[in-house]
Amino acid sequence: MADDTPIACSLDADGMQQRGRDFTALRAVDARQTARGITVLFAPEAEAAVQDFVRVERECCPFLTLDVTTTADAVRLDVSGPEDARPIVDAFLQLAQPRS
Repeated sequence: MADDTPIACSLDADGMQQRGRDFTALRAVDARQTARGITVLFAPEAEAAVQDFVRVERECCPFLTLDVTTTADAVRLDVSGPEDARPIVDAFLQLAQPRS
Protein backbone atom coordinates (compact mmCIF):
# COMPACT_ATOMS: atom_id res chain seq x y z
CA MET A 1 0.00 0.00 0.00
CA ALA A 2 1.25 3.47 -0.84
CA ASP A 3 1.65 5.84 2.10
CA ASP A 4 -0.44 8.46 0.31
CA THR A 5 -3.50 6.22 -0.08
CA PRO A 6 -6.41 8.09 1.54
CA ILE A 7 -8.22 6.46 4.45
CA ALA A 8 -11.59 6.43 2.72
CA CYS A 9 -13.99 3.68 1.72
CA SER A 10 -15.70 4.00 -1.64
CA LEU A 11 -18.93 2.43 -0.33
CA ASP A 12 -21.95 4.42 0.80
CA ALA A 13 -23.55 3.76 4.20
CA ASP A 14 -25.82 1.01 2.85
CA GLY A 15 -22.88 -0.62 1.09
CA MET A 16 -20.83 -0.57 4.29
CA GLN A 17 -23.66 -2.18 6.24
CA GLN A 18 -24.02 -4.90 3.62
CA ARG A 19 -20.26 -5.51 3.61
CA GLY A 20 -20.38 -5.87 7.39
CA ARG A 21 -23.17 -8.44 7.06
CA ASP A 22 -21.14 -10.25 4.39
CA PHE A 23 -18.13 -10.39 6.70
CA THR A 24 -20.20 -11.63 9.64
CA ALA A 25 -21.72 -14.31 7.40
CA LEU A 26 -18.24 -15.80 6.89
CA ARG A 27 -18.59 -17.09 10.47
CA ALA A 28 -15.18 -16.64 12.04
CA VAL A 29 -14.11 -19.29 14.52
CA ASP A 30 -11.62 -17.02 16.28
CA ALA A 31 -10.65 -13.36 16.14
CA ARG A 32 -8.03 -11.42 18.04
CA GLN A 33 -6.16 -8.17 18.03
CA THR A 34 -2.48 -8.25 17.08
CA ALA A 35 0.30 -5.68 17.28
CA ARG A 36 -0.33 -4.68 13.65
CA GLY A 37 -4.09 -5.15 13.38
CA ILE A 38 -6.26 -8.25 13.72
CA THR A 39 -6.15 -11.93 12.86
CA VAL A 40 -9.37 -13.78 12.06
CA LEU A 41 -9.61 -17.56 11.62
CA PHE A 42 -12.22 -19.35 9.55
CA ALA A 43 -12.98 -23.00 8.88
CA PRO A 44 -11.09 -24.45 5.88
CA GLU A 45 -14.27 -24.75 3.82
CA ALA A 46 -14.69 -20.95 3.97
CA GLU A 47 -11.58 -20.36 1.83
CA ALA A 48 -13.37 -19.39 -1.41
CA ALA A 49 -15.78 -17.08 0.39
CA VAL A 50 -12.96 -15.41 2.35
CA GLN A 51 -10.92 -14.93 -0.84
CA ASP A 52 -13.98 -13.40 -2.56
CA PHE A 53 -14.58 -11.07 0.38
CA VAL A 54 -10.95 -9.95 0.38
CA ARG A 55 -11.03 -9.30 -3.37
CA VAL A 56 -14.00 -6.94 -3.14
CA GLU A 57 -12.79 -5.33 0.09
CA ARG A 58 -9.48 -4.42 -1.53
CA GLU A 59 -11.42 -2.56 -4.23
CA CYS A 60 -13.31 -0.28 -1.84
CA CYS A 61 -10.66 0.09 0.90
CA PRO A 62 -7.21 0.07 -0.75
CA PHE A 63 -5.65 1.52 2.40
CA LEU A 64 -6.15 -1.80 4.21
CA THR A 65 -3.70 -4.68 4.04
CA LEU A 66 -5.60 -7.96 3.80
CA ASP A 67 -3.54 -11.15 3.78
CA VAL A 68 -5.04 -14.63 3.53
CA THR A 69 -3.13 -17.76 4.54
CA THR A 70 -4.66 -21.19 4.10
CA THR A 71 -3.65 -24.37 5.90
CA ALA A 72 -5.35 -27.73 6.22
CA ASP A 73 -6.87 -26.59 9.53
CA ALA A 74 -7.94 -23.00 8.93
CA VAL A 75 -8.12 -19.94 6.74
CA ARG A 76 -6.32 -17.03 8.38
CA LEU A 77 -7.13 -13.44 7.49
CA ASP A 78 -4.79 -10.72 8.74
CA VAL A 79 -6.14 -7.18 8.48
CA SER A 80 -4.01 -4.11 9.12
CA GLY A 81 -3.58 -0.57 7.93
CA PRO A 82 -2.17 2.79 8.88
CA GLU A 83 -2.81 4.06 12.40
CA ASP A 84 -5.60 6.34 11.12
CA ALA A 85 -7.42 3.22 9.89
CA ARG A 86 -7.39 1.56 13.33
CA PRO A 87 -11.12 2.24 13.97
CA ILE A 88 -11.96 0.41 10.74
CA VAL A 89 -9.72 -2.53 11.58
CA ASP A 90 -11.26 -2.66 15.06
CA ALA A 91 -14.75 -2.69 13.51
CA PHE A 92 -13.75 -5.84 11.60
CA LEU A 93 -12.68 -7.38 14.91
CA GLN A 94 -16.09 -6.66 16.44
CA LEU A 95 -17.88 -8.15 13.42
CA ALA A 96 -15.68 -11.26 13.54
CA GLN A 97 -16.37 -12.17 17.15
CA PRO A 98 -17.79 -15.69 17.04
CA ARG A 99 -21.44 -15.86 18.04
CA SER A 100 -22.68 -18.59 20.33
